[in-house]
Amino acid sequence: MLIFAFTQGVFPKPPDFSKLSSFDISYLASHFKLSAVPDHRPRDHRRRRLRAAVRAGPAFWSRVRQGVAILSDRPALPQAGRLASALAWVCRFVAFWFLLDAFRVGGSVNNVLLVFGVNQVAGAVPFTPGGAGVQQALLVKVFATSAPTAVVAAYSWGSR
Repeated sequence: MLIFAFTQGVFPKPPDFSKLSSFDISYLASHFKLSAVPDHRPRDHRRRRLRAAVRAGPAFWSRVRQGVAILSDRPALPQAGRLASALAWVCRFVAFWFLLDAFRVGGSVNNVLLVFGVNQVAGAVPFTPGGAGVQQALLVKVFATSAPTAVVAAYSWGSR
């Protein structure tokens, strides 16, 4: 999806990210060496949650066993995972299409794939949850010729 988004001519190239009106992505693009430093906080957070789960006792582990029961059925696992994943992507695709139509940006396969590309880039920026500011800046840039800036910004918040 990123390859598609970058080949459409409306998606800014990574060096141009520093010119976007979003602090998060413009700062990272301007200071690329800083963005290469790994963030260890999520790992530490997972450790604390695991310690709390171990203290929760047998009831917790009983629920965990129920949740991973599919892992013991080797033939069913790949099919169940593929089916759930495909259904989730179809639902997401349809939801974006209807939201683009509802906000008068224009629902089309091309526009939905561009939204997927924007979401992937925005999710990679660690400053805000899901790259909220980055998503708005990229969507405004991508749909600059399709709809007014205020409409695209409203769509980006409405789709969240």
